[in-house]
Amino acid sequence: MPALWLAYPLLVHLAVITQMAVLQSAALGWLGLLFLLPALRSGKLWPWLALAGVVLLSAIAPTLGVGMIFLYLPPILMNAFLGLIFVNSLRPGHTPMISAVARQIRGDLSPAVATYTRRSTQAWVLIFFSMALFSAALALWADDALWSLFTNCLNYVIVVLIFLIEYLLRSVFLPNDPRTPVGEYVRGVVRTDFRKL
Repeated sequence: MPALWLAYPLLVHLAVITQMAVLQSAALGWLGLLFLLPALRSGKLWPWLALAGVVLLSAIAPTLGVGMIFLYLPPILMNAFLGLIFVNSLRPGHTPMISAVARQIRGDLSPAVATYTRRSTQAWVLIFFSMALFSAALALWADDALWSLFTNCLNYVIVVLIFLIEYLLRSVFLPNDPRTPVGEYVRGVVRTDFRKL
């Protein structure tokens, strides 16, 4: 399944660079399929009807001149959605998202680690909202190739770099805390069931 998700930004980038309507349709349809795939496996009728609607919309959007608008929206909405999830986890009575993930990986957190993970969650809120705003600004004022380079390539590189920088900063801010090896940490994040946090 992750490979299917990784193919989406590549397909969008090709659609933008070539300006081919058929690739815009394919990218839109691919995204709809990715979101509907779990429901399609249920054997119920509604996901198949929804997929038919997605295919129809994907086919006509480029001919109506709105294909690129629909391609602009996912990176803006996804980053804003993640920002909202993280900011919601900071409300009183809730567990900050990074704290919840750390607990699933390590168990109980010391007060210092709990404070650090709360601040990390706050930092990720700023990162996600900044990327949403930057994606929107590029969609409005930059050419399509620059927008695509950022949202379909650099966006992911930035997230990985920030993830690695944060991992390294942990040893600075928490020098006495036992370090989880980076590979084990990444596996723990991947295994985390975010629906239960």
